[in-house]
Amino acid sequence: MDIIIEIGTQEQKLIIEEELRLITNAFETKIGYSPLSKILVPSDFDAAINQILASSTYKSVRENHIALAKTLKTQYGIVIVLSSTIYGFENLIRINTIIHELFHCYNPNFHKEFDYSNPSEYRYKFNLYHLFDEYQAVRGSYTTICQMFQPMPFYYLRNTITTFLSHINSIVDKSIYYNKMKDEIIKFRFTADINNFLQNIDPIFKQVIMDIIYIYAIYDCTVYFRKYDNIIKSSPFINNNSDGLINFYRDKYNKRNYDLDDGYDLMVEMTKNFGMEFWEVEGGEYCKVLNI
Repeated sequence: MDIIIEIGTQEQKLIIEEELRLITNAFETKIGYSPLSKILVPSDFDAAINQILASSTYKSVRENHIALAKTLKTQYGIVIVLSSTIYGFENLIRINTIIHELFHCYNPNFHKEFDYSNPSEYRYKFNLYHLFDEYQAVRGSYTTICQMFQPMPFYYLRNTITTFLSHINSIVDKSIYYNKMKDEIIKFRFTADINNFLQNIDPIFKQVIMDIIYIYAIYDCTVYFRKYDNIIKSSPFINNNSDGLINFYRDKYNKRNYDLDDGYDLMVEMTKNFGMEFWEVEGGEYCKVLNI
């Protein structure tokens, strides 16, 4: 595995490389083999990712979110790109970020390709597998840190709780996303412009469903977060549909079972929470817009 450090002095480069090798070796000893070919800490995070992707559109700064690391599939293998920003963080927060990315590499479905000839099936299967990949990376990294470092430093606990509550706020406060979704549904009823509807709903869907995944992945690490049950359940996005998918992910995680095809219908039902249901019709894909 290659490690390329483009930041810091020569002495700092050696320290960063040593830490990365210790973490990756410890991960493989404790969790399992991770087919990683390179770790890169570039001087310009966005530029490095765009270069690897042969793109010019990737941006790490998005609405309500800043990416600090990214795991990429390339023709040379899996590459982890780490933002130099994490080297201003306390140790365990930085280590958690790195272990999170290693869990992505560890997931055998990270290379999985889906048949695009059926767009609706592709949409549901891609989301089903992608969300589980994120669930197991979040839960796995937090659990690993908790097992390896006891007693837990206060700053790490504070950061975890702050992150957890931030995700809860996103799905509970209706003014952040829920009302926007309802407005888009009402607008669609007047315009019947499905392309505009999907374009406006898609970023909301991606953000909220990822908030839900982060909430339950952290929640499942320790009994401490159970005291937030009633607050979580007050969200309009949390119901039998979300419970079904999360319980499915929990079972697969505990069994280390990465065959998720039997959860297809659960993903269909979960997507209805966002006012969408897809199926194939002659000539393409049909989206039924539902009230929420």
